[in-house]
Amino acid sequence: MKLFRKKETLGEKLTDIEESYYVASQWQLMWRKFTKHKLAMGSIFVLVLYYIAGIFCEFLAPYDLETRYVQYAYCPPWRLRFFDEEEFHLRPFVYGIKRHIDPETLRKTYTMSGNTKHT
Repeated sequence: MKLFRKKETLGEKLTDIEESYYVASQWQLMWRKFTKHKLAMGSIFVLVLYYIAGIFCEFLAPYDLETRYVQYAYCPPWRLRFFDEEEFHLRPFVYGIKRHIDPETLRKTYTMSGNTKHT
């Protein structure tokens, strides 16, 4: 097996980098290969962000655990906005929602109500 034979046995001197590969453990070899993979390094970054968000979730959440809006349970999702008529806002918001119930079919419909903002 010429492929795995050290150069020293062939009479050539190893450099420090080549020598470090021969004395590295299996974990060190895997880590070196992992750090060269760009997608893997990006996924580590995303995982770290998820773990940080999970640790500080109570601080990041806009509402308490007990806050419920039962009257809007069947409301379709509304678009989050960062711009209003005047300027840009760092926190996303939605405009107010009005619920209308059709007296004949008892179907609930939701419409946007003016310029009131909810963050």
